[in-house]
Amino acid sequence: MGRAAPLLVGGGFLFITLFALAPLLFGDSGLGMASRIVFGGLCHQMPGRSLFVDGHQAAICHRCTGIYLGLALGGFFALVRRVDPRSPRVWLLGAAPTLIQLALAVPWTFFDAWWMRLVSGALTGAAGGLLMASGLSGAPSDATPREPGRP
Repeated sequence: MGRAAPLLVGGGFLFITLFALAPLLFGDSGLGMASRIVFGGLCHQMPGRSLFVDGHQAAICHRCTGIYLGLALGGFFALVRRVDPRSPRVWLLGAAPTLIQLALAVPWTFFDAWWMRLVSGALTGAAGGLLMASGLSGAPSDATPREPGRP
């Protein structure tokens, strides 16, 4: 898949994000309702945790909006920098923003602000998009090939 993978991942998730935000642009039209139905099984769609424009709610919450945007950005970022998708460090760094925000939001409600959910989701999503696009692109340029059967 090579160099096309980051474009496919980034473009695909950008399309998904725009579709998820369709109710903000098109209200309760057919496209807006279809978006709400499709994402109904993926996101809780709680009104208090979702974006609104002119009384129309997005089909996904703040955190999911950040995750999908981050997945798109991470996919595009893989055009410049690839990572080894087997690296536990990258997975931990990717999960850390959302895990930290969730842990801090329990005792301190300040950390449950809409923009913190959006940003932590975007950082986690960006790592996921980078990992996905890097994995689909093949081995990163700085990875050394391994012998079959050797870790």
